[in-house]
Amino acid sequence: DVAPIDLQIMDILKENPKATIPEIAETVGETPKQVQARINRLISNNLLEPTENANEVTDKGDKEIEETDIITVYKYIERPDAPAVRTDSRDFCKARMRESRSYTRLQIAGLRNEFGSDVFTKRGGWYTNPNTGTRVPFCRHIWSARTVTVKKNDK
Repeated sequence: DVAPIDLQIMDILKENPKATIPEIAETVGETPKQVQARINRLISNNLLEPTENANEVTDKGDKEIEETDIITVYKYIERPDAPAVRTDSRDFCKARMRESRSYTRLQIAGLRNEFGSDVFTKRGGWYTNPNTGTRVPFCRHIWSARTVTVKKNDK
């Protein structure tokens, strides 16, 4: 499997085959050592080809770039800073936690909570912290984002 960062690296090298490891590392947010390991793996998988002064994307690498999209998906999880629950969670939250799946932003837009509010920003609805009495316009959960790759014909 080609990870989202691998695709970013191939995109960078497609535009500039002479991009340096430190330049690529800064762009993708990894260390130069991590980037070099990824490039080595891409070379061994015939997605990149080392030349005298560059790493060039192969035809196989081009095809992978063209056939793959990088998207963000969201999983509904309990906020790390949420106090222990003292009562039951709302039905919306219980259902999302039970499903334990990832959603696209478009799928989240199609969800409804019992208040009819935006479930991306408000999630299950208002919450009162039992330790402080503070009310906030969102619940004890968050949408945790992660980046994934999908084949364009699988969407």
